This record gives sequence, structure tokens and C-alpha cells, in this order.
Amino acid sequence: MLRLLYIYYGTLLPGWNSLRAIGHDQRHFIELWLKYWVVYALLQGLGVLTDFLLGGLSFYTGLKLILSVGLW
Repeated sequence: MLRLLYIYYGTLLPGWNSLRAIGHDQRHFIELWLKYWVVYALLQGLGVLTDFLLGGLSFYTGLKLILSVGLW
């Protein structure tokens, strides 16, 4: 369940908001979402390492969810 929330708040909702910003030609929001995607990509890259090191912890997925919502 946490994985679905992580996907929704980390990828789907920001993706939808990015498309809306582009569609309405809102430069401020386009820049905001571009920054989000750069940080998100960096975190996904680091996620490979942290998944390996911390994946066994019971609270790890919840922590990733909180981080994703915090970025949003």
C-alpha cells in the first residue's frame, strides 16, 4: 500500500501538475516542476544504493513516501 502512495505522490501527481503547467504556459510553475524532477531524479539514483542498504528496514518505504510528499 505504501508503494502505491509513493508512486502516486512521487510520480503521478507531480507528472500531472507538470503537464498542467506546460499546457497553461505558466513559466513559474514550469520552473518549479523542473526543479522537482531534477531533485527526484537524483533521489532515484541514490535510491538504488539506499534500497540495497536500508531496504530491510520496516519503516523505509514510509520514509521514502514522507520525503516524496515533502518535495511536493
